[in-house]
Order: sequence, then structure tokens, then C-alpha cells
Amino acid sequence: MAMEQKDILIIQCQNAECGKKIKLRRPDKEGIIRIACPYCKKAMAIRLPNPKPKPEVVQETPQQPARQDRPDNSQADPITLEGEFKVGQRYEFKCPHCKKQPIGYTPQEAGEKAFPCPYCKGRIVIGAKSKTRIMTPDESVCLIRGKLTKLRRGWFNASYPLKSGTTTVGRTDLSVQSDISLDGDPTISRRSIEIDVTTTESGNKFKLRVLRTTNPVLVNSERLNEGESIQLNFGDIILLGKTRLRFDKDV
Repeated sequence: MAMEQKDILIIQCQNAECGKKIKLRRPDKEGIIRIACPYCKKAMAIRLPNPKPKPEVVQETPQQPARQDRPDNSQADPITLEGEFKVGQRYEFKCPHCKKQPIGYTPQEAGEKAFPCPYCKGRIVIGAKSKTRIMTPDESVCLIRGKLTKLRRGWFNASYPLKSGTTTVGRTDLSVQSDISLDGDPTISRRSIEIDVTTTESGNKFKLRVLRTTNPVLVNSERLNEGESIQLNFGDIILLGKTRLRFDKDV
């Protein structure tokens, strides 16, 4: 027997990466029911105050704005959120495209992740870093090597392994050569930065130091001046001129 329309609930999945609609039969009882999205398996708690009003999602992001004014930003360029994001922590913000839709997001792994706004479909990019973990002297040391990944839209990313010791990075120039020379961006300084790789009891450590800063040098949107240095974590985003590099594990 077909269900009457009034006995059907339509719920929108609150997972920002899913956002699909879910149909289910309205239970006879009032109160809170728990369901899981059949598409992404997201668990949700739904409060049913009475048989007629629309269900309220408990402890989730607010419902989307009115559909009649909904824009379509699916063809717009992705927007990268600035700031420091840690794996496993929940962040709440409004979509940078439509400035309307509240979004809750928890990075599950280090690196950049792109996902669409469930309201306007504009793509949002978040770069997350792993949580800092302090190792004890009794733990086994794993010497993980690092590399720089040049991020290029529409092209395959280029990778540059970091050797033990000091590696200089800068614009390609025959008179002033760097260990890693970057082509195609005249805004990068020659011998712009250096990265020191040192081995300690807890493993390899990676420190970035700015050599020249004719144009801005940023690490995770934080500007560094000449002579300043910072410890790198896997997933960090480095901006030299207009070129974006990501510090990754070399596996």
C-alpha cells in the first residue's frame, strides 16, 4: 500500500559532504528518534513534537535558507578557507560563496579536502594538519622523510623530496641557483627559503627559514619576515609569491 504524503517525512542529511534527502515513514510515537543516512551513514537524532510539524534536527547545523533564493555557485572557482585546521576537530563557519549556509566540518585526515556547500553548491577547500603528537624516549623512532608538493590547478602536482641537511628553494635563475628551482612564477625570490632536516631521538624535524622576502612568504596564511623560522608539520601550506606548496610525507 502506498503511503500518504502526510505520513512521509523528508529529512536532509546534515553531513556537509552529503546533503541528500531522506524519506521515511513518520513513527506513531512523539519524541526523539535516531536514524542513519542510507547514503553516507551519518547518524542523526530527530525530534518529533507532534504528528504534523516538520521534524527538528537535534544538535545539528541550522536548516538551509529558503529554496526560492538559492544561487548556483557550482561553476565558481573553489574558495580556500584561511586559518589553521586540525584533524579530528570540528569547525563551524558560513559558506564563503553564498554567505548564508552554516556548515559544520571535521577534517578526517591531513592535507587539502574540497567539498560543496549543500545550499549553493560552491566548492570549499580546507587544508588540515595532523595533531601534534609528543613521543616518549621509549617509543620506536620512525624516520619519516618529507617532500614539497607544488599545487597546480588543472595539472599534475610536482613533488620535490627534501634531503637530510639544508635544502634551498627559490625562483629558477642560472646566476643564483637553488636546490629546488621553481619555474613560471617571477614573483618568487631567488633562494627564497631554506628547509633544514635534522634527525633527533623522536625522528626527523623540519624547520623552514626565510632567506629573502621581496614578495610575501606565508605558512598557513601566517606571514614570515626575512630571518624568521618555523617548524613544519605535514599538511602545512607554504605560499611563495603566487606559488602554493604543500609539505607532505615522502612515502
